Parts: sequence; C-alpha cells; structure tokens
Amino acid sequence: MIDTSSWNLSSVLDLVTDNSNVYILIYKNDGTRVVYTNTATNTGTWNIIPIPLNTGLKLFSTHTYLWLQNSNNDKYKCAKPCTAGGWTANPENKIRITSSSDSSLYGVDPSGNAMKTDENIQSGWSSISGLTGLKLMSVIGQADSTALYGVDTSSKAYRCEGDCTVPKEVDPLDTGGYAPLAMSADPSGKSLWMTGTTSGNVGNIFTRLDKPDYTAIMNNVNPLAPIIVTGK
Repeated sequence: MIDTSSWNLSSVLDLVTDNSNVYILIYKNDGTRVVYTNTATNTGTWNIIPIPLNTGLKLFSTHTYLWLQNSNNDKYKCAKPCTAGGWTANPENKIRITSSSDSSLYGVDPSGNAMKTDENIQSGWSSISGLTGLKLMSVIGQADSTALYGVDTSSKAYRCEGDCTVPKEVDPLDTGGYAPLAMSADPSGKSLWMTGTTSGNVGNIFTRLDKPDYTAIMNNVNPLAPIIVTGK
C-alpha cells in the first residue's frame, strides 16, 4: 500500500514502470498535474516531477526517456530518472503514441495505420508493413522482441509474429469474446493483460499467456479408432 495522503490527489491518470523506477501521473485537487516517482520497489523517497503539459494524459517509458503526451498528441520527453526536469518538446503531433518498449515507440496515424519509431523519434515514424490494411485504435509493442499486437476500431484484436514485416504474420487474437478497452503485453512473463468494455463473472480485468502451451491437452486426446467402410 502506498501512502498518498500528502499528495493532494484527485485521481491517478497513468502509471509506468521500468527495471528501476515507477512513475505515476496524477491530477491534483488544485487542478495541476505532476509525476510522482520512486524506486520500483518503493524503498526510496517519492519525488515530484513538474510537467510542461497541464493537459498531460499518458506516460510512456523507454530505456532512456520518459515520454508525456496529451489528447492533442503534443509530446515531451525527459531523460530518466527525470528528477532534475529538463523536458524537451517534440514538434510532431500527428501520430498518437499508444505503447513503448525499451527501444521503440508505437502508435497510430489519423487514418489508423500502425506506426513505429525509435525511442528518441530521431529516425521519424515509419509504417509497420505487417499491419497494413487494419484500421487500428492502438498498437501494443511492449513485447516487441516476440510479437506486436493491435486493436482495431471495431474492437477486434490481432497478433503479429516477430517484427511484423509481412501481413501473413498477422492472426486474430482470441479475447474470449470480450471487446478490449486497453491492452498491455508483459515481455518478461510472456503474458497479455486486458481490460474489457464489459465485465466477466468477477470483473473486467483479464490476463492470458501470449502463446498457450496446448501440448498437455493434445497428449490427452486419444485418436479415433479407424472406421472401416465395407461395400454392400
């Protein structure tokens, strides 16, 4: 349990972690927004990081930077751990970032095309060819060493193997009949987390393995006895 009694907290807007730190974007009772940061184990002191966007809504963490984005796709980056400030604006505001990995940022353009860039946006945004033709709301790239995921505008989810360079690597992702609201991939645990637009029996938070191992099930399936057809 984290003691937030002194934070003047109205609501938590977003939270991201890396191997060292946790960053929490909060909306305060006085209408301002700041980031609180501490060690990922919550054993240090909570530090307050002022942000340049009072309309900041989302945080994204790469190996080197903490990124901040608002609803107009205005973007700022800060070298982690960012406790000294030093936010730098990025002039690009057409692409909406939807996820990040250690080395890359992922997002969608105004037409719903899947886009990718490096963690610094130095190389510019380029389309993800394997997801061409899908009108996406989000690209999920946290586990990009294994696969990329996408959720389209009709709430259908897709999995694209590897670096997703060709469309034949894309398959529908089974979400158990629930429409995804938000999705995240855990690269270390090789699992997916999802919130749904509707709830199941015990809530609307779901998790599953990225690629379930059906070996044990298949080993218990007995082959049918051969059917012998004889003539009349």
